[in-house]
Amino acid sequence: MSDKWIDQGWKSILIKMPDEAIEFFLPDLAAKRDRSQKILFLRDKHPVINSGTDKDMRVSDACFGIPLLNDKIQRVALYVEQQHWRDENFENFALRMFEGYYRASDRLRVPVTSLAIFTGNIEEVGSYHEVCFGTEVLFKYNTYSVRYADAEELKHDKRAFAICVLASILMLKADGLAEKREEYARVLAGILRERDYPSETKHIIRGFVGMILRLSKKDITPQFRKEWRTMEWVPIEEVQREIFIQEAREEGLEEGMEKGLEEGMEKGLEEGIEKGLEEGEAKKAFEIARRMLSRNMSVSDIIDVTGLGEDDILSLS
Repeated sequence: MSDKWIDQGWKSILIKMPDEAIEFFLPDLAAKRDRSQKILFLRDKHPVINSGTDKDMRVSDACFGIPLLNDKIQRVALYVEQQHWRDENFENFALRMFEGYYRASDRLRVPVTSLAIFTGNIEEVGSYHEVCFGTEVLFKYNTYSVRYADAEELKHDKRAFAICVLASILMLKADGLAEKREEYARVLAGILRERDYPSETKHIIRGFVGMILRLSKKDITPQFRKEWRTMEWVPIEEVQREIFIQEAREEGLEEGMEKGLEEGMEKGLEEGIEKGLEEGEAKKAFEIARRMLSRNMSVSDIIDVTGLGEDDILSLS
């Protein structure tokens, strides 16, 4: 289950902090970016990656439109894939990068650059090569491997995204141990507290740290939970809101998966898991809403966090 949350955390942080991500991973591109215009997250233009069947259809982790300070090339697209573990499709990772690149280029009709971020203990794959009866394709793309990064250098790197990469390194070092996750979370909180980033940036990074280090899991001590929620590095209301979001998603997912596995024995594993996830998330949403009401949080915040309707929430009060 942890891998799913690592992937989700990375996809979320890339979308929320594209400027900071580009500055960290692709400084040459960042230097030529037109900062008077916003980076566009191409939500509706994700290049589809077909790995064989309709069931296996995939989309990229992120695809961005980046305005440039250039009269000839006014915009480029950045196609990003993040990979944490060696799954059954890892052997085709380079092909997937190539397919994503040419589909992005074909659909968007702008120059495209690609980036692969390896966040786990897996080998780096940086090119795709194919030869077929006189036709040859050699495709190279930008890569970054978290496991090879220098933690001490990242601690002193003032770029905001360096803290996100450092959090991923410490997640690997913690190896699932709760006491290590708590220790590393305090280290990251101390570093972030000293930085003069905007409060919104600190809030986003804090949410990423909580998700990557699994600080909402039950093996985290109650004392640290309290410390984490009241750390004065972001407004306390935002801290409470983010914790509720993480707990709702994580606990609902775990409960739904357990129920889905049981139903999967009769209806088919995939169908059962999907249904179980939905039911588990719905049940957990009501539980989270009750807890938020008990802390006198606003109905609008509860709606945003749980997705429940106003009538459902008022019925709990």
